[in-house]
Amino acid sequence: MIDNRGIMKEKLERIIHPTLQQTANGMREIIQTCERHGHYMTKKQISEFISGVVESQLVNEATKIGHRCLAPKRDDKADIILDDSPLEIKTCYRTSESWRGGDYCKRSAGDYLMIKYDMSDVGSDRMEFYWFAMYVVLKKTDWTRVKKKKGKKSYYATKIWMCDMLHGDIMLGDKQKKISRWHPTYDYVG
Repeated sequence: MIDNRGIMKEKLERIIHPTLQQTANGMREIIQTCERHGHYMTKKQISEFISGVVESQLVNEATKIGHRCLAPKRDDKADIILDDSPLEIKTCYRTSESWRGGDYCKRSAGDYLMIKYDMSDVGSDRMEFYWFAMYVVLKKTDWTRVKKKKGKKSYYATKIWMCDMLHGDIMLGDKQKKISRWHPTYDYVG
């Protein structure tokens, strides 16, 4: 008998590659359009766009193979509802040491799709995307709370590092240990 984690893993394994392939295509168009209009996106902006495009493409790919899937696009809901199961998506650029989450997020425990990306030839039609994707079930205590000063106000956030998720299922890319920490490696999908 497959447990709930095994069921979600199977679903994601079937749709992650085409989801990220369509995300790469969409991101090329978005970045090129922005640059044609004189706006050069930061890595943070690109990460935000990637999160939104991944959500939309994951819905498209899951629906194609018969799953009920939606992306509520609301802060009080999970990023994705896949066959009635919530899934959070966290995205960051390759130079980020960790993924970030909100300290006051009610969904800090549950199913996560952790994505890291790298890209080359920004703005060109030859732009290539490289991906790391991991499905992992996290508890609230897996996240580390950090306090950071931003301007005059302090705010709290949570972070999680690769070494805290070695129990996760890597769907794209791999992991390697460098000195004392584990880091993702990337696969081209594009």
